[in-house]
Amino acid sequence: MSQIPQPPPMPPPPPIVNPPEGKTPKAWIWYRALCILLVLIQGFLAWLGYWIRTNAEWFHQEDPSQAVATYRGAGDFLIVCAIVFAILNIVIIFLPRKRWAYALHVTNVIAAIALCCPAPLAIWVLVMIWKPENRRWYDA
Repeated sequence: MSQIPQPPPMPPPPPIVNPPEGKTPKAWIWYRALCILLVLIQGFLAWLGYWIRTNAEWFHQEDPSQAVATYRGAGDFLIVCAIVFAILNIVIIFLPRKRWAYALHVTNVIAAIALCCPAPLAIWVLVMIWKPENRRWYDA
């Protein structure tokens, strides 16, 4: 009986090269662009909330079943939420390179996917920042 030939051993995987110190990986540059896009979207939503609030009487005339205060409240809620999320997206750009910050960045990208408009960019950014070299840049 002859022995079954063994396949040649697989070569070792190429080493993962960390980006040079002081050089930001492209994935993080795109992530920052996504955060700026989210700030612009939140700015639009704040303006929309202001428009709803200032036109509450018109909305009430179109749908008398709702009180004017309901429309003003909806506008106020939209304004507050948009401002809070815009501030958070500005602050998150400047977080230190720590493991907990990396987790917040990934959470922020996943939340951006839920907004639908920036979803194509957010999915691409999520795939990019999950790569080992980019995780290692954040010590995650």
